Amino acid sequence: MSYTLLVVDDDELSLSSSCLILENQGYTVVPARNGQMAIDLIKNKKQEFSLVIMDFNMAGMDGADATRSILDINPYQYILGYSGDRSRDAIKQTWKAGAVGFIEKDGLAESLLSSVNSWCAKYEQTRRTLKTSPEICGSDKAISQIKMVGNSENLVRIARKILIYRTSPHPVLILGETGTGKELAAQAIHCDPRTPFMSVNCSTYRGSTELMESELFGYEKGSFTGATKDKSGILEGAGAGTVFFDEIHQLSLTAQAKLLRVFQEKKIRRVGGSREIPVKFRLVAAAKPALEKMVSDGDFLPDLFHRLNVLNLTLPPLRERISDLEPLIQHFINTFHAQTKSSLKGSFLLSTIRQMRTYTWPGNIRELQNVVYRLMTDYPGENITPEHLDGMFFAAFRDTKGLETLSELNARFETETRDHIARIINTTPTPEKAAELLGLELSSLGKILQKYGIEKWT
Repeated sequence: MSYTLLVVDDDELSLSSSCLILENQGYTVVPARNGQMAIDLIKNKKQEFSLVIMDFNMAGMDGADATRSILDINPYQYILGYSGDRSRDAIKQTWKAGAVGFIEKDGLAESLLSSVNSWCAKYEQTRRTLKTSPEICGSDKAISQIKMVGNSENLVRIARKILIYRTSPHPVLILGETGTGKELAAQAIHCDPRTPFMSVNCSTYRGSTELMESELFGYEKGSFTGATKDKSGILEGAGAGTVFFDEIHQLSLTAQAKLLRVFQEKKIRRVGGSREIPVKFRLVAAAKPALEKMVSDGDFLPDLFHRLNVLNLTLPPLRERISDLEPLIQHFINTFHAQTKSSLKGSFLLSTIRQMRTYTWPGNIRELQNVVYRLMTDYPGENITPEHLDGMFFAAFRDTKGLETLSELNARFETETRDHIARIINTTPTPEKAAELLGLELSSLGKILQKYGIEKWT
């Protein structure tokens, strides 16, 4: 992992030497020839420095004054004193100014590198945050075109399919776990501002086919109590737009049959009406991944499944595209700040995100969004550290149920070894044959039989 260091020294030779040592170890080094230059670099905030290495004996503004000025700008900046003056007073002034440590300038390069490595590791754990930016769609062109967030291979594959499906009139079936973004994928497939996108949550019709018919097909005046005028339904009102049937597997078999007829004939009949009305909407549906099993179990009509499954997408769960975690968190932080209009701009430490990667995310992207919003609300303006996370993010390290201790593992191994040798002994006629089967010298076989208390041949 790359770290950027700011090295401040008014001695040109010393500055060049220090920069060379650090660059050879893979650090990105920015030199500053005096304290004011260092202050200006910190102030303009174009770069974030993991560590500032400050010479304390400089002409003009000395290192102590420069350190205090830098800490006024960024109280969290780690500054390491670096001086040829090894006196007690020099070290005391270094600490008093707010530096985190002191290194002798004429000491060994190993001492410098050891201190720098140590403080960069500390910075990584406690200060290094996720950098947010307004544009965080995937770097792949297809991902950018559909305005999805991420850069994983799985997302690239999905994005490229969506771009193809945009130009097709055929139905699309989107499969995925809860919270994987099925409606966002459906909207990306629609992608036509001139026509409507209508979303239908089929789970609301699970216990009422009548409600589904009145909302989707419309109704005629007087067809039921409260029907005081004619009303067109969602399918009629969609025109040439897209109708997205979310959670379509939640429908009863009766409701499925009624929709199948509409999808086949492209006509609807309003509740209480006799006239058939043609419809021309684009059909996109979403269901859980086990839809084919529901078909085989008799819970979903095979004809409806095949009517829907002309084109298909399977959205991967977040645990299978975990490399998208960081850009997704960036996106949700940006969205949170835009919605709340808060001037308190907290972020996530990268060490926190690493911990979040160990979680399986059963609620997928929706769960991640909720976690980010909750943390940003509970800790406004703060950098989110691993200590802010709920216990569920550490369960993988606490779940030791069923794990063997080393002594238990060794005991089981010894027992299994003895049983295996005993089986060989009991099924072979001679010691020579047993040694051959076990891959041992004959002399070694005797010692092993003695160790495990197995009787020899008589």
